[in-house]
Amino acid sequence: MGYSSVMQKIVVTGDASKQIVKSIEVKTADQELTLLELLQKHDLPIASSCLGDGVCQKCITSSKLITCQIKVKDLMGQKSDVFIAFEYL
Repeated sequence: MGYSSVMQKIVVTGDASKQIVKSIEVKTADQELTLLELLQKHDLPIASSCLGDGVCQKCITSSKLITCQIKVKDLMGQKSDVFIAFEYL
């Protein structure tokens, strides 16, 4: 029924701290959220001032991924863990 026994995670790291800031288990309900929405849901201090329009680009990761413009399901693909980093964390 579309259920995967492998729990997928998004691991957030900081370039400044060189630490894992948070590891988030991605639930089925999270798949339709943008990455920004998921990170904010888990109380991560991700900057954004354009309300998800992709204009301010404050929510950009170190690898130049604009978090408000990508859905969690598109980011995850077949990977079990996705690592993203932010310069200021």
